[in-house]
Amino acid sequence: MLGGPFVCLGEDEVERARALVHEMTSSHASLIRFAEDFRSLNTRLQGAAKGFCVDEFYADLPPSLAGLVEIAYDLNNHPEIRLHEEILYAGGLDNSSAEEVCLRSVRDTDRAFFMSTPVLEGPDRLFLKTRFEDPVIDTLAALRTTPGRFGDIEALLRERGCDASGLGSFVTESPPERRSPQYHGEGIRIRYFGHACVLLQSSRTSILIDPLTAWERDDDQALLTFDDLPDYIDFVVISHSHQDHFAPETLIQLRRRVGRVLVPRNNPGSLADPAMKLILRRFGYTNVTVMDSLDRIEVPGGEIMALPFAGEHCGLAISSKLCALVRLGGRSLVFLVDSDGMDPLMYRRISHCFGDIDVLFLGMECHGAPLTWLYGPLLGKPISRREDESRRLNGTDCTRAWNLIQEFRPRRVFVYAMGQESWLKSIMGLEYGSDSIQILESNKLLALCHEVDLPAARLKGCQEVLV
Repeated sequence: MLGGPFVCLGEDEVERARALVHEMTSSHASLIRFAEDFRSLNTRLQGAAKGFCVDEFYADLPPSLAGLVEIAYDLNNHPEIRLHEEILYAGGLDNSSAEEVCLRSVRDTDRAFFMSTPVLEGPDRLFLKTRFEDPVIDTLAALRTTPGRFGDIEALLRERGCDASGLGSFVTESPPERRSPQYHGEGIRIRYFGHACVLLQSSRTSILIDPLTAWERDDDQALLTFDDLPDYIDFVVISHSHQDHFAPETLIQLRRRVGRVLVPRNNPGSLADPAMKLILRRFGYTNVTVMDSLDRIEVPGGEIMALPFAGEHCGLAISSKLCALVRLGGRSLVFLVDSDGMDPLMYRRISHCFGDIDVLFLGMECHGAPLTWLYGPLLGKPISRREDESRRLNGTDCTRAWNLIQEFRPRRVFVYAMGQESWLKSIMGLEYGSDSIQILESNKLLALCHEVDLPAARLKGCQEVLV
């Protein structure tokens, strides 16, 4: 039940939780009204829009929705609401007053599941109520590896109305340990930071995929942390917008160090598929490139190509997902993150675009959470348990993974993105046992690979490989 809808707070925090609820409902009433009116309009459309002209519905739009939505039919004559997302971000639904940053000293493994437990005010926490794009966040993030004057930081926070009296508990005179963040060697250095986060480095280029790292080092799994990322990252590639791949607290702290961010194109206007480019702009990024499948971006010493990403989104019409082919230093690496691989012929049709692969990273979380776990609040009406159980956030199982290997013909295979790292519990709510289907299926794949002398391993924690 780690990732269930339970609020993990103690009895002594009830009053603070009640105060937070009051603040949310009073200060952000316009956001709540928008959500309620959107749901009400959708319910009305599903019952009243039967294929005839929809112009009449515009006359009755509530103020919260007027000018922000378009009413249309799909090709099967089902009515839907399309959002003018750019207008929403341009002030149509301003939620910037809700943005804030909390500094808190807590172990990765002690963090509560973030989707159901709020971070409350407390004596050991410093809250900075400011927009995510505020340069002060860059200053704070830089302090992780670059020293600054205590008085200057304290003054900067006070200028923004922050009670900085507890700042001293978050700073130290000792620099952090950094394990060779820069690379100038021969070949390609692959650094696996856990889950789906992989850093590729040549002497000329650095490419970071799905940035999400441990924050504190240990001698077990977290051998690499945020501090070990290079001072400058040429390209960041984000595969899709799920919370374990598109992590705001990591991305916001990285932005001053990133040359260019590559994201997939979304399904415009879809409530379930928001534009990652627009979200990143709110995070303070100005260097975002949107890619379609088979688009190519040249990089020093190679290229990045966007590949189709099949499955894992519960059958919803979501386009914001890409797998990546990276050519670097004469090597080819493919990252099939979370892809279900239900149609291997799709990959056969595109395999002529890139030929044989040196390294294949393959996601095998083959039994993911049901549809409502992530998308439930967006559904227009309840679905049956049977429907919910059949539509899951699945990666590939052994049979489908083996079919993909036959199509790609890699020289080496890594099973990754399994959500097993200790610092991911607060984000994914996963904890596998030796008899979990994800472990059993990936074990079967590794055995098949070893039978044909194909080097293969399941990754957990952090690791470094040279190719």
